[in-house]
Amino acid sequence: MSSTSRFLRVIYFLPTLFLYSWGLLIFKVSGKTPKLSYKSLRFLHVITNGWINTFSNKLISFTRRPKKSSENIHSVLGDFSNEKIDKIIDSLNKDGCYIFEEKLSPQIIQDISDFGSTTPAQRMEGLGKYDNNGTIVNKNTIPESPRYQFKNEQLLQNKNLTNVICDDLFLTISEKYLKCRPIFDYFVMWWSFPYRGKMTSEAAQKYHFDMDRIKFLKFFFYVTDVDTNSGPHCFVKGSHNHKHTKLRKDGRIEDSEIEKYSKKENIVEICGQKGTVMIVDTIGFHKGKVLTENSRLLFQILYSNSLFGAKTNCIELPKNVYEDNKDFLEANRDVFNKTLTY
Repeated sequence: MSSTSRFLRVIYFLPTLFLYSWGLLIFKVSGKTPKLSYKSLRFLHVITNGWINTFSNKLISFTRRPKKSSENIHSVLGDFSNEKIDKIIDSLNKDGCYIFEEKLSPQIIQDISDFGSTTPAQRMEGLGKYDNNGTIVNKNTIPESPRYQFKNEQLLQNKNLTNVICDDLFLTISEKYLKCRPIFDYFVMWWSFPYRGKMTSEAAQKYHFDMDRIKFLKFFFYVTDVDTNSGPHCFVKGSHNHKHTKLRKDGRIEDSEIEKYSKKENIVEICGQKGTVMIVDTIGFHKGKVLTENSRLLFQILYSNSLFGAKTNCIELPKNVYEDNKDFLEANRDVFNKTLTY
């Protein structure tokens, strides 16, 4: 970064901090984030190397205190003790990512895979834009786009996907990592395909960091086998805590830059058999590696500490989903009621 750039960032710091603080107050009252305040968050993250996010999260934790639990957790991945969960949190704090040894069962994966192959998905037509007409795709599809995404209302029709959404393990890990009562933010599932040999930033196939929220945690579920040629999630360990000065910018970053300013051993490709589950703090540098063969079906859920930031959609939960998970949803209404209505 040049001395001129540093000087300009210092000059802009105070007015940007004001806009961000003003936006937090507006959000507290109205539940809506002013666009300039959201942009201020992204700018402040870059120039403070994430300090603004850490500080803001501490303030939020005073108003959204985590619940204390000493019970073992039963999950779709099996039983987890508090000791085991604490080790997961330690790994997340250090590296920014964690891959479970446990996998979703073959029965669950088969059901989700069948659902993904028989349910129409929307073709990506640009950054954040999808066609209105769905297309049934599967691993043998000749793609017209690098990404086909399902509507949330469709995903709620699948019992195994709703069981993952309503899983106490993922909520508990999020709560301990975020150090506050989390908010269930969103869920999404999509197909990725090789596409004319091109890498596209729209399909998140170039390195970047996410900053839709102040602090958050993502859970990824591989529904298909993923090797180095079929779109593994790539992550730079430790970049959730510290970013090299030369990489502190908001936007897509070339592989060559990441490789130049990051330790080789910290740049990882997360491959895995279908059923593999990983947790990633995507405030760190990451991308989906461009596919050169096969296809990838992936499901994702996100917990955050606040909905300040990007626009949020609230989705009506089908009655049968509510009834099947009533005890969990009622016990955690404060976690889900801002994005799911029931």
